[in-house]
Amino acid sequence: MASSLPNQSLLLSHSTQDDNQGGWDFTFSPALDSKYECPICLMCLRDPWQTGCGHRFCKSCIQRSLREAGPRCPVDNAPLTEQTMFPDQFAKREIMSLLALCPFKDKGCKEKIELRLMLTHEENCSFRMISCPHLCGKEVRRLSFEEHVRVLCPKIPVGCEQCGKQIAKDMLEKHSENCSKASIQCQHCGQSVLRQEEKVHIDQTCPKVVVACRFKTFGCQTELLRERMEFHMRDSVYQHIVFLANGVESLNMTGAHRLTESDDYGDYSGLPHHQPNMSEYGMPSATSFGMKGSKGKSDYQSYMEPLAKGHSSAAGGPMGPPLPSLLHAKDSYSPQELSQYMEHILKWTHAMQERERKQTKKIQDLEHRLLHVEKNYKHNQAHTNRFCNGTFIWRLQNYMKMRDDAMKGATSVQHSDGFYTALYGYKLCIRVNINATDSIRGAYISLFVHFMKGEYDNIVEWPFKGCISLSILDQTEDCLKRKHLRETLIAKSELLAFHRPTSYRNHKGFGYMEFAPLSVLENGSYLKNDSFYIKVEVNTG
Repeated sequence: MASSLPNQSLLLSHSTQDDNQGGWDFTFSPALDSKYECPICLMCLRDPWQTGCGHRFCKSCIQRSLREAGPRCPVDNAPLTEQTMFPDQFAKREIMSLLALCPFKDKGCKEKIELRLMLTHEENCSFRMISCPHLCGKEVRRLSFEEHVRVLCPKIPVGCEQCGKQIAKDMLEKHSENCSKASIQCQHCGQSVLRQEEKVHIDQTCPKVVVACRFKTFGCQTELLRERMEFHMRDSVYQHIVFLANGVESLNMTGAHRLTESDDYGDYSGLPHHQPNMSEYGMPSATSFGMKGSKGKSDYQSYMEPLAKGHSSAAGGPMGPPLPSLLHAKDSYSPQELSQYMEHILKWTHAMQERERKQTKKIQDLEHRLLHVEKNYKHNQAHTNRFCNGTFIWRLQNYMKMRDDAMKGATSVQHSDGFYTALYGYKLCIRVNINATDSIRGAYISLFVHFMKGEYDNIVEWPFKGCISLSILDQTEDCLKRKHLRETLIAKSELLAFHRPTSYRNHKGFGYMEFAPLSVLENGSYLKNDSFYIKVEVNTG
C-alpha cells in the first residue's frame, strides 16, 4: 500500500477463522490466564504488542483501535502511537506453548495441542469435516473421507459398459436407459441395433416398417411394409408412368418450379434461374408426343429409332422411352425401358433435394469451423498469460456495482484469470472483494493472491518462497504525479496458502483484508470510467 496509508499486517485468508479479527478463539486447558487476554477482543492474544503504559493487545486489535478511536490506550486512556508500542516476544512464546482443545472437539476429537501446532493439527485432524470432491453435497470426517470418496459416495464416477463415459454412480441406471451405444430391439422387426442407429434403421432398412411409395409425390398413395414395396414397384409400372407424365407435363406448362445452379461456395444469389425441362435429361416433353397426325408419328418414330439402336440423346445420357401421352402404344416398350425412364424422372425430381442437402451440410461445416475458431481463441487467451513474466495487470470494471452489492450484504468477490510467473512457473490468480464490516459498510478493498494448479507444479519448488507485490494503479494523466497504492508481502512457507494446490484453486489465499480505504480509492485518481487496475509482481527468487 502507499506510504500515506497505515502499515497493514499480512493476513492469512482461512476457511474457518478470520486471522485479521481479534485473538485466538480456542478453548484452553487449563483455562486461559487473564494476563494473556486481549482487553479489546477478550480472546487470547494473537501477535501480542505491549504499550508504553504496560498493557498488552493483539496487534490487529490495537491498530484498529488507533484508527477508529484515536491515539489513546483503550485501558487507561494514556497517549499512544504505534511508535511507542513494540512486539512482546516473551509473551508470544508463552502463549504459543499453551495447550488448547481441538476446534473439532464437538465432532469427537479429544486431543490437546500446543497453540503453535494448532493450525497444522486443524488441517490434519481426523475429525475435520471435508466437503466431498464429487459434489454430492455432503461433508464427511477426514477419518472416513477415503471410504466415502471411494465406496459410499453416490456421485463416484463409474464407467458405462456400453459407451465408456464416466457417469455418477447414482445416475448410471438412468444413463443406461438412454445410452446411445446400448443395444436395443427394433420395435418393428425385433432386430438388435444400437440405440443411436435406431432411427436410421427404421427410416432406411427395417423390413417391417410401413413406407410410402417412391411415387407419392406424383400421386401414388400406396403404403406397404418395406419388404413388400419391391413387388409393388414391379407390378405398378404402368400406373407410375401415368403419374410421372402428368407431373412433368404440369411442370413444363406452368414453369412453377425453378432450380438454381450452385457453385462450390453454395452462394446462389445473382445466378440466373433455370427452368427445368425434361428434354435436358434426354427425354422429350409430354406435349411433344401429345399431338395426333403425321407429325406426332414422326416425333415418336424419331425418338424411338435411336433408342432401338442403343444411341444416346444430345444431352449426353441414354434416352428413356417417350412420355405416357402415347400409352396406347405401351406394348412397344419393355419393362426395362419403362424402369429406365422412371429412374430418369426420379433423378430429376430429387435434384432439388440433393442440392438442399449439400447446402445444409455446408452450413453445418461453417458452424463447426466457427466453434473451432472460438475454441482456439480461448486457448490462445489462456496461453497469453504465460508470457507475463511474473507481472500481471488486471482491469476490473463495474466498480460501483461491486461496491453497492457489498453494502447491501451481497457477495462481491471476484477472481482474475490465472497467470504464470514464468513460461514454466507457478500459476496464480488475484482475489478482490469489498470488505463490508458492521461498523463501516464497504470501508475497505481487500486483495489476496491464490495459487492455482498449473501445468508445471511437478518441477517448481514448493512451498513458494518468493515475494509478491500488490498495487492499485494511479490513473493520473501526468505520470510523474502518480502515487500507486502498493504493498509487498513475503511468503511464509509454513502457511498452506503457499503450498502446492490440491484443487483447481487453493482455497487459502494470502494478502490484505484492508488493503486500502474506499475513500482513498474513490477520491483519488484510481478510478476512471468505473474501472480500476490491479498490478501483481511476483519475484520467485
